[in-house]
Amino acid sequence: MLKGTLDIKGDLRPKSVAGTVRYVGANCAYTTIQSAITASSAGDTILVAPGTYTEAITYSVDNLTIKAIGSYVDTIITQAAATTVDFSTMSNCVLEGFTVSVTAADGDADYTLYGNNDGTTSDTANIIKSCKLVHTSTADISQNICAEILDGYWEFRDCKIVVSNTNASGGQCFFMESYSGTPDGIKVYNCDFDIDNSETGSALGDFCFQIKTGTLDIWNSKIDIQSANTSTSENAAILNYSTGTINIYNSSVRVVSSGSASTYGIAWLGAAASICNSYNNSINSDNSDGDEKWINIGATATFNSYGDTVISGVSSGAGTINLYNTPKAGDVGYQCVSSGTTGGSGSAASGKNYVNVVINGTTRKLFYDTAA
Repeated sequence: MLKGTLDIKGDLRPKSVAGTVRYVGANCAYTTIQSAITASSAGDTILVAPGTYTEAITYSVDNLTIKAIGSYVDTIITQAAATTVDFSTMSNCVLEGFTVSVTAADGDADYTLYGNNDGTTSDTANIIKSCKLVHTSTADISQNICAEILDGYWEFRDCKIVVSNTNASGGQCFFMESYSGTPDGIKVYNCDFDIDNSETGSALGDFCFQIKTGTLDIWNSKIDIQSANTSTSENAAILNYSTGTINIYNSSVRVVSSGSASTYGIAWLGAAASICNSYNNSINSDNSDGDEKWINIGATATFNSYGDTVISGVSSGAGTINLYNTPKAGDVGYQCVSSGTTGGSGSAASGKNYVNVVINGTTRKLFYDTAA
């Protein structure tokens, strides 16, 4: 047993990290992150000293970890108007502990983070951990995209995302956009999304997630959208265009608009055969025009709500909405899913009107008088 004082000498650099460890900083062998990436091979680790690195970086090998020695408070990678961190087609890579920012986006492809992961299994996911992603624009551009995720598997853990659009003509302002790609799976853990779109234009709506395919899983996160948009499009925390599957757990969703654009907590545009499962979430959709919807479901989509709390907003759409122990503001505890008239012309049941409602997951037919 070792007793007394311990005199530590020699090299204190980490010994348990696989591959080569490269250091970036003012007094290190590498003064830019990109120069360290260029020198790296798969399995290497890049440790970055606190400071501001005004550069665009691109991952060029798989299984590369880039980690801040400090935290996102004092270690910043930034560009005025260009893609700041590009994962390219690399897989199984890590970015940890940075503020990554675009401070004055003036084009649709000025991404804070971009990736087209060509990994084919979930263990090839790229991981963004303990980072702050910032995307700011005052320019007249149609899209303000913080992160463009086109393919493969991704995980976001303990991140803060801040997106701000203050241009005068309108435009999208959202975190993830995968409409033009086919990501396999995106997992979000303990993240905070703050989207503030104070512009009053009428181009496109404001979204946090826009999903086309694959699976989006969200745990213990907060999504907050504040918009003044006057678009005929909609503002939505989650917008699904196609066949994606979404699972949300123990999270808070708030979409508030002072403009005329509709607000949705979760929306499917079109008749996609997709499904959303929502577990114990708080959903608040509020619009000064009074047309807020907490859920809007396309004709062949299904929404299952388990113990959610709806603070504001009604439900809409021709899809199936199943409620399991979900009290809902504005819908008096039930959801109408279809309506019709029984019998044909001249039959005994002719003209007997009804609506189908789902109560605690069970569809029931409620009749009302034809003359009513």
